Amino acid sequence: MSEPDVKKMFAALIREEIKKTKKYRKIEGMSARIALIIRRKYRKDIALIRQKVFEKLPISKTTERLITDTVVHLVTGDRLRERGQVSGIVVSGFGEKEQRYNRKLWMDR
Repeated sequence: MSEPDVKKMFAALIREEIKKTKKYRKIEGMSARIALIIRRKYRKDIALIRQKVFEKLPISKTTERLITDTVVHLVTGDRLRERGQVSGIVVSGFGEKEQRYNRKLWMDR
């Protein structure tokens, strides 16, 4: 399989995945503005992980963008609740007080 063929095949797979992720409603309180903040704030992290995961697989710039889009949709979409499941973030420690999740504090980190 040639490199252009691999790029086309991989791009098609990513496009199918992003179609799935766009179907899910946004988590309550997740606006387009917050999604943009997440995209900008974690762009380098997403790129680094993408490089580690896909290593030498030839990926076009468009597919790189689509992978980032998919990650943002997964983070901001209510994918699990649509399936009747619930997910959350648990941070454990040994403090005296219980801390609750605060989206603003998380976004400001």
